[in-house]
This record gives sequence, C-alpha cells and structure tokens, in this order.
Amino acid sequence: MEYLVYTIGFFVGASLISFYVTLGERILRFFYGLERKGLILKQKIYKILFLPSSCNQCGKRIGTLHLIPVFGYFFSSQKCPECKSQIPFYYPVSEFMGGLVFFYSYLVFKNWFLSICLLVLFGHLLISIYTDSKKYSLDYENYPFILLSGLGFNHILTGVFFPKESFFVFIGFFLFYILIYFIYKRGIGLGDVFFAPILGFICGHPWWILYFNISYISAVAFTILLRDKGKSLKGARIPMGAYLAFGTMITFLAKIYYYKGF
Repeated sequence: MEYLVYTIGFFVGASLISFYVTLGERILRFFYGLERKGLILKQKIYKILFLPSSCNQCGKRIGTLHLIPVFGYFFSSQKCPECKSQIPFYYPVSEFMGGLVFFYSYLVFKNWFLSICLLVLFGHLLISIYTDSKKYSLDYENYPFILLSGLGFNHILTGVFFPKESFFVFIGFFLFYILIYFIYKRGIGLGDVFFAPILGFICGHPWWILYFNISYISAVAFTILLRDKGKSLKGARIPMGAYLAFGTMITFLAKIYYYKGF
C-alpha cells in the first residue's frame, strides 16, 4: 500500500511541477511576447491558467497520452506529432525532479499537505528560474507567492513564522545589493536587488550562507560550462535570479535534512 502512495505522489509532484513550468512559459508568452498585444489583463490571466496544453510552435493540443508526466515525452518520440518540432528536454527532467522532491518530502514528513507545500514553493521558484534564464526578467508578481509559501513552510518545519534574525538577513542582503546596483549597474539587475533579500529572508540565519554560496558557485560553474567555445566571459550576461532560486531550493532541502533527516 505504501508503494502505491509513493507512486501516486511521484506523479502528483511531477504533474504539479509540469504545471509551474507551463505557467512560466505562458507568463513570458502573454506578458512579454507578441501575443500580449490586444489582450487585457483578465484575458492574459485566463489564458495563463486555463488554456489547454498545446505545442508551443504550432498550437496543436497535446493528446492525453502525451500529457503523462515524464513518460509522455518519450511516448511522443520527443517531437510534436503535428509540426515535428523538438520538445525541450527540460520537460521530463523537471517533472522527474518534481516527483523526487515529493518522494523525499513524503519520506520525511509522511504528510501529503507538507509535501505539496514544498512543491508549491519550488514551483514558484521554478517560474523565476524559467523567466530569468529565458528573458533575463523576474516576475515581480511572483515574489509574494515565494515569500508566503517560504514562510509557511518554515513555520511548519521549525515552528517559527517570523524569526527576528531573518529581518537582519533581509536588511543585510538589501543593502549589499542596492549598493552594488548603484555602484555598478551593469553588474546586477533591479529585480535581483529585491529578489535576493526575499530569498535570504526565507532561508534565514545561518542558512543564508549556504544559499549565497550555492547561488554564486552554481552561477560561475554553469556560466563557464555553457559558454560558447572560444567566447570570453567578460561582459557575459548571467541570469542571476535563476541561480538565486536554485540556491534557495538546495538550501530548503538541506534544512529539511537538518531538522528531520530521512
């Protein structure tokens, strides 16, 4: 029976993360792309939340079999059956990771609600990763969801909703980033000035140290690994918001292990 719970939970986690990946795509499509023109806010929100899943290239609706998390990618032979465009590999990877996050959190908490809460936080962080890596843009409307879901999960994990040390972490991060922004504007975006302190706030003390280090180590590592061969790193644009969100994910997994173990 327990195997069934984990199996169902895995697909629930994968489906939820798939939903957030789609949200990230549609936010860019209807708020930043050409399709934003001629649509009022209400229409944009409706399309983002309720538009049936379809191919990003030709608009063909995706069949039920191909919507199955992780496996749907392989059932479709990695291509749209209509226009034959390649389906991005990040779909099955993100879905699989979402399933693993649920698996781990349920293994620790034995609670569906807590596992879903963690996935909601990770889902909103994933939106920031997607929008920043694609358009170097952080969606400000996403910040409150990250803040509230992060604080809520912290309260569940530690029993404290607003630890006073976190306010000092927030102030420290904000002063540090606003200083960098005014001294060297090309070195950081305004979105990061607000995003980094919020993430530092929900990570808390002393976890902000892990969050900060993972964010910048991963930024340097991936920038070097993903750069075009022979191209200088000088002046290269880095989607720092994406790495800050990634660092937050790792930090929360580490916090769970610290407080609850396996």
